[in-house]
Amino acid sequence: MLFDAEDKFQEKKHYIATVIQSKYRMYSQRKNYLKIVAAVTRIANNWRRVTAIKLREKRKRATLAIRKFIKGFLTRHEPLSEDNKQFIQYVRISFLEMLAKNLPKTVLDKSWPTAPTSLVEASQQLQTMYMQHMVRKYVKTITPQQKHQYATFVTKYDRHGYKPRGRIFVVTEKAAYLLDDKNGKVKQNVPFVGIKEITVTNKADGLVLLTLPVIDKKDKGDLILSSEYVIEFVIMLAQMAQKYDAITISDSDSLSHTMKNDKRGEIQLKEGSALTIGKSKDGKMEVVAPH
Repeated sequence: MLFDAEDKFQEKKHYIATVIQSKYRMYSQRKNYLKIVAAVTRIANNWRRVTAIKLREKRKRATLAIRKFIKGFLTRHEPLSEDNKQFIQYVRISFLEMLAKNLPKTVLDKSWPTAPTSLVEASQQLQTMYMQHMVRKYVKTITPQQKHQYATFVTKYDRHGYKPRGRIFVVTEKAAYLLDDKNGKVKQNVPFVGIKEITVTNKADGLVLLTLPVIDKKDKGDLILSSEYVIEFVIMLAQMAQKYDAITISDSDSLSHTMKNDKRGEIQLKEGSALTIGKSKDGKMEVVAPH
């Protein structure tokens, strides 16, 4: 029996060794695997903790920034302080960036973005400087022939309803032109030969009435204008049109103007403390101005 057991052991010992080695390797690999799983879990937990801390800090900074922005907005009209300094700086930068993209393209374009309270004075200075730059740039492009011209901003009043409209009055060597002050489009051609009379009042109203002929359907009638520089306007027009004798200074209380189809309108001239020009209740044009 002893020899039989020994023989069987000799027959099975390799198998037994293989089973033992297999079990040990399984135990060793499992032990390593559990260590790796534990390490990965710890790393993942720590990473999630770090990420959560970073996210919390980011949200905290965002919350503080939003609160500061809101507080800056609420105190934007107050003197510069730590509460509104960043908001005002942001508003200034945003306005300047927007302004750089929306600058007027021509000297006729008088549009200008509305500035925030903290930049009103600076915006006005920038507008003046930029328009001076545009004027100098435009002057450099003027030909010698174009220099014999005169132009000024005026207000033109409709013959029916007397609605005011912004215009540019341009006087050349051959004729005068009324241009739209927004796009420079010619709205009316005024030949010198057609100017019968240039009437102004003896009051400080800046009113100019150009008496024009009504011959065909295209003629609209007299031209009613007002200018801040009425004396310069009349002198330049009379000089270039050679119409000195056509200048009339009226001291009456009203002026009559012609319209299409032989119709006539009336301009009532009144004295007052401040200048106002508009339509009266009876449908006439009413000009109130200091004497």
